[in-house]
Amino acid sequence: MTKLILKRILITIPVLLMISLVTFYLKELLTSNIDQSTLEQVHRPTNVISTSAGLLSPSMPSFYFTILPSNFPDSLFSITDTRLKHRYSQFLKQGANWNVLKSYMLSEENLTINSSAIDLNAIGSILQTTDLYEMKSLQATLNDSIKTNSIYQSWSDQLNQLVSNKSKAALLIPRFHWYGNNNLYHQWMKKIITGNWGVSNIDNRSAWIKIKEALSWTLTLNLLALILVYTLAFFIGEYLF
Repeated sequence: MTKLILKRILITIPVLLMISLVTFYLKELLTSNIDQSTLEQVHRPTNVISTSAGLLSPSMPSFYFTILPSNFPDSLFSITDTRLKHRYSQFLKQGANWNVLKSYMLSEENLTINSSAIDLNAIGSILQTTDLYEMKSLQATLNDSIKTNSIYQSWSDQLNQLVSNKSKAALLIPRFHWYGNNNLYHQWMKKIITGNWGVSNIDNRSAWIKIKEALSWTLTLNLLALILVYTLAFFIGEYLF
């Protein structure tokens, strides 16, 4: 009997772990979708991507460790601007060098900030795309008057370096990053265990209070259903026998 109980417990632990992981990543996916929807509602110039605005996301890794391509840094999670983080990730997935990419993004931000010095409507499509070769093709179509601008020239030089230094081979070499307990999953599990379940995204009410309100109705309905089932079972049983 003792062995059976221990066996059941040992089976239950990994099952609960898998359930918690699936629940956590579903929550993260839902949260990221909400953030993206909110970002799309924020008013911005049509052809300009701001690299300094955006919703803030927790600057912690999602899990205890990650396995990423060798050109990915272990600090990508610390970028709190959701749109900017997506832009970094897309360039890295094309084999961009991290150090060169940081320099390029600074030049792109400088280009965006100094919008009065250059017609950003003419290069807005470049600032929106994340494909390096497409960016180079669009770059060749710009007017010569824009290309003489010093801010544009600095950005163009950084773009050329970004393209020339990218390496597809870096994507094939994995790198292990360990973060320890300072991650979103660990903090989330700690709150779940201690009963701190946060607030609702809809009305900002305590999640635990909303669960208790729903639970009272659920238990009441289940109790009435059990009473009805056993009552009917008793009379049907008496009738049949």
